[in-house]
Amino acid sequence: VISSEEAAVQRGHSLAESAKCLVVDVGQELIMVVVPGDKRANLEALRTHLGVSRVSMAAKSQVEAATSLNIGSIPPFGSMFSLRTFLDEAFLNQASMYFNCGRQDRSVCLSLKDYLSVEEPQLLPLS
Repeated sequence: VISSEEAAVQRGHSLAESAKCLVVDVGQELIMVVVPGDKRANLEALRTHLGVSRVSMAAKSQVEAATSLNIGSIPPFGSMFSLRTFLDEAFLNQASMYFNCGRQDRSVCLSLKDYLSVEEPQLLPLS
């Protein structure tokens, strides 16, 4: 599937439980931002929090160079790619999260508790 909406339907869960993993360019660094599938990332809020002058979605070439993966298949573990990870606080309303695991035809369901303990992302209001 291509979109978060299609993935949620195929997996049989709510869109709010889908993790959209975005690689973001914050000037001198790429970071990972994870938001629920039913939300849009608020890059201005991220810019303000980080105190940087510019925030933008990373170019496809940057994403592929940083992760060796195609956009849409990236799991929410920025630490795997030496990227700081920021998780939208909206996920705290969910018991679990669903995400692709390096392929667009394979998914993982992980309890939010386990995800938080493994990845230790910074929690922010990002949507």
